Order: sequence, then C-alpha cells, then structure tokens
Amino acid sequence: MFSQNHKLVCPDCHSDITEKENAFSCAICRKEYPVIDNIPDFRRNDEYWCNVSRDKMQLLNHKAREMNDWQSAAKSVIPEYLEHFESFDRADAQFIWPIDAQARVLDAGSMWGGLTIPVAQFVRQVFAVDKTVETLSFLNIRARQMGFDNIYPMAATLDRLPFLDNYFDLVILNGVLEWAAFRQDVILERQWNNRVSGNKKYPKNPFSMQVAVLKELRRVTKPCGYLFLAIENRIGCQYLMGYPDDHVNIRFVPFLPRFIADLITRLKKGHSYRTYIYSSMGCKNILKKAGYAGLKMYGAFPHYISPNRIVCFDLIANFKKLIISCGGKRVKIFFSIVPRSIMKFFSPSLIAIAKKDSGEISDPRIISLLKKAGVLKAGEAGIEPILLKNRSGDGLPLNCLIYDRHAGKPLFFCKISRSKGCAEALDDESKNLLTVNKLLTDIGLRNKIPSVLYYGSIDGISFLVTNYLDCQAFKVRNVSRRNCNVFNQAVKLSLDFLIDFQRSTFTRELSVRDYLAGLKGKDQGIEDDLLKRKMSQYFTRKAEFAGLKLKMCAIHGDFDFYSNIMRGEYNQIRVVDFEHFEQEGLPTFDLATLIFHPFLMDYKSRTRDIGFGGYLKKVGGVDLINRHLVDYCSKSGIETGAMDYFLKLALFAHNAKVYPSYRDKASYLVCDRPVLSDLFDIDFGK
Repeated sequence: MFSQNHKLVCPDCHSDITEKENAFSCAICRKEYPVIDNIPDFRRNDEYWCNVSRDKMQLLNHKAREMNDWQSAAKSVIPEYLEHFESFDRADAQFIWPIDAQARVLDAGSMWGGLTIPVAQFVRQVFAVDKTVETLSFLNIRARQMGFDNIYPMAATLDRLPFLDNYFDLVILNGVLEWAAFRQDVILERQWNNRVSGNKKYPKNPFSMQVAVLKELRRVTKPCGYLFLAIENRIGCQYLMGYPDDHVNIRFVPFLPRFIADLITRLKKGHSYRTYIYSSMGCKNILKKAGYAGLKMYGAFPHYISPNRIVCFDLIANFKKLIISCGGKRVKIFFSIVPRSIMKFFSPSLIAIAKKDSGEISDPRIISLLKKAGVLKAGEAGIEPILLKNRSGDGLPLNCLIYDRHAGKPLFFCKISRSKGCAEALDDESKNLLTVNKLLTDIGLRNKIPSVLYYGSIDGISFLVTNYLDCQAFKVRNVSRRNCNVFNQAVKLSLDFLIDFQRSTFTRELSVRDYLAGLKGKDQGIEDDLLKRKMSQYFTRKAEFAGLKLKMCAIHGDFDFYSNIMRGEYNQIRVVDFEHFEQEGLPTFDLATLIFHPFLMDYKSRTRDIGFGGYLKKVGGVDLINRHLVDYCSKSGIETGAMDYFLKLALFAHNAKVYPSYRDKASYLVCDRPVLSDLFDIDFGK
C-alpha cells in the first residue's frame, strides 16, 4: 500500500489517510483524493504549469508509453526542451548538499525530473511533487523506463503537502519559489512574448505566499534537515546590464521597486508582477521569516539551471578569473569592472543551503566522501568545494576544486562521475595517470602532470582525486600573422614538453611500412569512402617514406590548448586530462592536435565561406605551422622532408582511432571530414 509504505497524510488536517481503489480517503475530514494516471492527486484544483501545452504533454506521454522510449518520444514531440531534463549535469549541485546515501529527498516543483532522476541515483528515496499531473506522468514513465524504483511522483501544491512533520532530510526548491505566488495556469512558450488574458485576484501578496510555502517545506523537513534553494539574483549582473527578467520577459523589472515592476508588468503582460526574486540579503530575510535557523550561500554562474561555476559566497572574490572565464559577454564585461570585494552581491543566480534548526551546517557531500576516502582527516574544517563544469554529458565527470580556507589555496582537484553507470572516463583516467607516472622517471616532467591520490566509489559515487596543479589555460584566440605572439610562445613551450615526454616514454622503433600494415583493416572509423581513397592514394604516392623509422612513444591523445595544456607559474607547462592516453603511438599524433586545433577553433567560429585550406592561407597559418614543424624536427630528430608524410599519417591515425563511448568522435576537430580533406591537399614542413 502506497500510504502505509510512505506515511502519507491528509494535506488539510494532517490525519492518516486510507488508500482505496484509485483514491485516498481521510477518515477525519472525509475528503477523498483521486489517483490520476498512477499519480496520487492532493490538489484542490486542476492546475497547470509547463513550457508546452497540455495537449502536447499528453501526446508526449502517449508516445513515451507506446514507443517504450521516453527519449525518442521527447525528441519527436518537444526536441527544443530536451536539454531541460535529459542531461544529468543539471543536478551537479547535489554534490554540495549536506546529505548521504540514506537521505529521503523531496523535489518540490519537480516538473520533468531534471533533478529528480540524477539525484535518485545516490539517495534512498526521492518524492517528486508538482501541481501539473502531465509532467509528473512523464517523469513517472521516464523513471520506470530507466529502472528507478525509488522515485514517487505526486500532485500537490507546495503550501499543502501530504507528508508528516519532520519527514525529509533535504528539500529541493530549484527555480520554484519565484512561481509560488503565481497561481494562473502557465504555458510558457505561448506567454513568453504575449499578454495573458484575465488578471487573477490574489488574497495575499507574493512575499506572504512564498513565506507560506517555505514554512510548509520547513514543516516536512527533519530537525537537522536542509532546504536547497536556487533562484535568480534580483540584482544579478545580467539584469543590471539589460537582460530581460527570466519569468515575465521584461527588462529591468527584477531590481525596480515592486510597485513599479507591477505597473510595468500589468501594462505589458496583462497580469500583476508576482514572480518575486531576491538579492542575497533578501534570501536571508525570507528564509529567516520562514523559520530557518542556519544558512550557507553560494553564487552560481552563469545560471543555476546549468551552472558552470558554483562558488561559496564569501569566496567569490578569490575566484574572479575563474568566474569570468565561464560567463557570457555580459558577465565578462560586468565583472571585469566590478571590484572583487563586491562581486558576490551581483552573482547571476543564488544558491542557499538553509538548515531547519540552529547549529553548524554539515559538510558538503563531496567533502564527506573525501573524508571517508581518507584524503581529508575526519575532523578537518574549513574545506570548501568549488564546482567547475567544463564539459556536459552523463558520461563525462564534473570537475571540482577542493579549497582550504585556512591556507587560502586549493588542496586537490577532484572529478566526480555524474552517472552511477558511467564512470568509464574516470576508470580510464585513473589507470592512465598511474601508468604515465610510472613511465616518467624524470621528476621534473612528473611534476607537470597530476598524480592520483584516490580513485574509487563510495556510496555509489565514483570520484578521482589528484594533486592540484596551479595553472590556467593559454589565451590562444584569432591566430594570424599579426596576432601570433601568444600562439608562438604557447606552441614553443608545449613542443618542449612534448619532446621531453616522448623521449621519456620511448617504446621502440618501427618502420612506417610496418605501422601502416598494423593499421590495415583499422580504417573502419573513417566512414567517408572518398576520403579513404584520398588517404590511400597519398600514402601510395609517397611510398619512398615507407622505409623510414618511427620512434614510437606514449601519446596524451588530446593534446590541445583549450582544456588540457595549461600555463603554470613562470610559464611552466602543465598537462591534465589523460582519459585518452595510450602507452604506444605515433610521435606526431599529439603534434597534429597541438598545431591544428588553435586554427580549427578559430575557423569553426567564423562564417565558413572558404574551406579550411583557404582559411589557413588567408591568416598565414601554413607559414606559422611550418615554422613550428621545423623546430620540432630539429629537436626530435625527425627528418624535415618527411614531416608532411608523418603529419598526414597522424591525421590518418586520429580518424582510424576508435574512441570510448563517453567521447563523441565528432568533437575532435581533426576528424572533421571536409577539414581533413583540405589538410591532405596542403604540404607542411617546407
């Protein structure tokens, strides 16, 4: 029985309810609550809030059941909204929550389950509450098809919940508080640019209604439990620079006096302004009004919906460069002007961890895991996680700095698997790092790459911990003859590292003929038959190089400036991310990535009215590349005349390589078919 297993109560009188066929009944107040599409419904009225219409949601649910594939159904019915709930990286903030694997969680305003599903991997139970039955039905279908049996959707309004007092360890209120005082039905894709007919009258002001919701959520939270609140900042930099309000699509209303915002919204939208958001001080005030005793604030950049950076509020000033690097144009302009000391007040979004009762807030989850792993001492205090999302995708890990307040610097670098079944990238990198650290006998070289401090899985969460390398990305952009100083310096430093790395990991000499024979039959990764023939013709035509020897060595596999080659103190090279490391490969494999990627990144960002070959000639890229190839040849001992051949061989190897399931081969720019075709028409190393 649902009610017996989960102790549901009547939302009006909080008495026990009895589960009947397709309904729940309260013996005290005599009210009955129906079950609609397997969703217990505790609402007073049939309310609706969704990005799309009810008809479209019903079609989505029908197709998801019929196809037995929620993802394909979503792609066919609402492809423009798939990113709102498909990727697990929307729930990256769960690793700063002070909970463990036994937690019972309430996702208040769950909608499609963008947080519900990824959170359910690592806790005991998640109750998903929303006022829209159709989105809950989709969440229920999705959960069952994905094999989750610990997710319990139900329809209710957040000021009347069917739960006992002190029931949840944590309540999620992610982008929901601002809508708590807006009780009109919403179809966001229709209303975003249009007026709403029929301005509803409300008995209470928005602040009072939001406080009522927070008090109800506090009621169902355990004495030592928490609220996770994510909301846009009323004085966030994006609004101050003219970005429209995220809820009514009107400029400037978030930070204007409420009565002026109300007048403007009535004039433009036909309804009152009720989607109140708050500054950091406003968040503290409303949470205090609702009775919460403890509070810890974070800034989320550029938005809490899909944050690239989550930084503890009082540490934001320490990470100005890190924050600016992840933002859009508005964020970069704004924070480049604003003094560090007041940056935090203008964070685009705010995250609050509010404790129901007084006392210290427990460690963030990742810190607790590090203590269980023995990386941190059990009683160690003042350690904070800084979440960094460099890449999206369930199979790719979330990056995290582990910062020591007392020392004023990061201690470790941590990677966390977002998906319980997708730790392959971390498995590969941990093994590869252990291997490469053993191979490198030169301590100076070894100090330029990470070393593994811990890798394993605790409470179902896989994570890798390495030492922290103090470094930052090279700013290599818009490479041309007139703007090549940074590029030339970065390539020179990287080539020096690469040559030392290759000498230290030399395995054997191999003739080109033998290498090509080994590749025979491995070109199945190259799907373009025309390109395959073009490559074959090139190597046949250049047969005079087939007898040359190659000094085989280890390869990094993804040796580029944009994520893996970093600049440390005194321009010392640091190299990270060894997911694609191989113990033996072509010496020019990493070289091809290094010299082509800066041009490819620039080329891809432009309007491509000419091919990549034409672009390279236009910006002087061939001359710049050749200059560094000659330098590489003189230092590595490769014959200059053979460089073009060896480089083409590396391009062939890139495209013949079979990459792991967590990495899309198309994301490697040197595997782009038109680009590769152009590269085979250019002679390098002259």
